[in-house]
Amino acid sequence: MTKFPNLFQRVLVSVIAIPIILLLVYLGKFYFAFFVAAIILLSLFEFYKLTELKGAKPDYISGFIYSLLVIVIFFIKKFRLFSATYFSFRGFCFDDEFDPRRK
Repeated sequence: MTKFPNLFQRVLVSVIAIPIILLLVYLGKFYFAFFVAAIILLSLFEFYKLTELKGAKPDYISGFIYSLLVIVIFFIKKFRLFSATYFSFRGFCFDDEFDPRRK
């Protein structure tokens, strides 16, 4: 028996996955956002399954919704998908970067 029984499988997956990940990073914006969202949801699903083994009862739906909201909020802020008026109220802006009065 070898010391690393699934080494070939891991190398094969990384040879296939690394170029795909690099392509998604190169394409950027929404392609990368969908990739990150998929990784987050898969990781959260795996985490919830592990917690169920310990007897916890995680709330899948709210966890998935809030996780996706984090991605959406990041992309709204990062790529300025909405103007500053959506985030301002009576001259107060949540982030100075979006303040149109700032010179």
